[in-house]
Amino acid sequence: MITTLRQRNFALLWFGGLISLMGDWLLDTGLTFYIYDQTESTLAAGGLLVASFAPMVLLGSVAGVFVDRWDRKRTMMATNLIRTVIVLLLLLEASGGWLWVAYIVVFVQSAIAAFFAPAESALLPVLAGRDRLGAANSLNVLNNSIAKLLGPAVAGVLLGALGLPGVVLADSASFLVAGAMIGFIEVPSLPRAEEIKSAARSAWAAFWGEWLDGLRLVGRHSIVSGVFVVALTAAAANSILSALYPAWVKDILASGPQVFGLLTSAEAVGGLIGGVAVGHVSSLVRPGNLVAVGYVLAGVISLALWNLPYIPLLHLPIVPSALVLSTLVVVPVIASEVGQQTLLQTNVDDGYLGRVFAAHGTSVALLALLGSGVGGALGDVVGVLPLLNASACTYAVAGFAALVLLGGGRPRAQVTRETRDERYREGP
Repeated sequence: MITTLRQRNFALLWFGGLISLMGDWLLDTGLTFYIYDQTESTLAAGGLLVASFAPMVLLGSVAGVFVDRWDRKRTMMATNLIRTVIVLLLLLEASGGWLWVAYIVVFVQSAIAAFFAPAESALLPVLAGRDRLGAANSLNVLNNSIAKLLGPAVAGVLLGALGLPGVVLADSASFLVAGAMIGFIEVPSLPRAEEIKSAARSAWAAFWGEWLDGLRLVGRHSIVSGVFVVALTAAAANSILSALYPAWVKDILASGPQVFGLLTSAEAVGGLIGGVAVGHVSSLVRPGNLVAVGYVLAGVISLALWNLPYIPLLHLPIVPSALVLSTLVVVPVIASEVGQQTLLQTNVDDGYLGRVFAAHGTSVALLALLGSGVGGALGDVVGVLPLLNASACTYAVAGFAALVLLGGGRPRAQVTRETRDERYREGP
């Protein structure tokens, strides 16, 4: 991995991506807490999540079409430079209390990011080389974890010391630096296609058609449909808590943006630990059991986390205990996600795997979009803590559903066109 990182062009791409991702986490963390702090409305905070998820649902497939036809280096430079300017509009919200500006900026930022991510992934093999692709992909995963580890913590400090303008200016600077670093990459330009608009229209049709094809296949395969039920149940739990997290920190923990940033960074530490730990045990545990145990544990740990101020815990300080639990809760979630991915990969014919994953990703994103809005709206009516406890219980429900629907989920031998059963022959 170190040898791969020593390659000049790949190193520029990697560090540029890291700085850009840190900018994303700076904005997400700082702005979410700021909006709740100003409005004390979970609906207002949930609205930011809706504005962030919507472009991912609407533009993901079409963005890939354009990325394949544009010069990828220039695409990445342009997306960063555009975001450098766009994010500065948040200074209007900070000075004039124009809440609607925040929603527009978040929506546009997310829409632009939909072009950056596939361009980076597509450019990576060219710069790293096919023989180092495994190491390069591992570094990219590490890149995302480091950004989540550092970005929220920095956002909390800046928001506490300088207010929203400090977060905005740092975010804007991160995109400018990332764009400049990517500009120094030496890579040949890719040829442009002649009919981008018609290709985009074809992508829209293919996107929805393949999603529906994947859903039809899901309905005919018990393990695959079970994975979808479990995944959507867990996604409902996660989307609810995402809208309520800043309210819990401010109202239940009685803490400020610094603690909010540290707790978010603690999740990244949990992701790093989980990735290593699950890699060691995944070959020893059936994937269905991995999913079931993981989500049940996540529900139990979440219940302890949300109710920390109200349960005796050997007189341990609340915030440090919350940091520990926030780290631990991510580990079983990652175990469950790895188990789900393994079940899909080993129970779906290769010819349908892309469609099933497309259906899976779109379904989860749509539920996240709806759950964020519903969670934010109910938070102002029902209260934060009851909904967070409901979210934790929903994780546990997802675990018990996995136990029933996946039944241990022993992975089959890799499915091929020669071994697939009659249901696939009748598939879409």
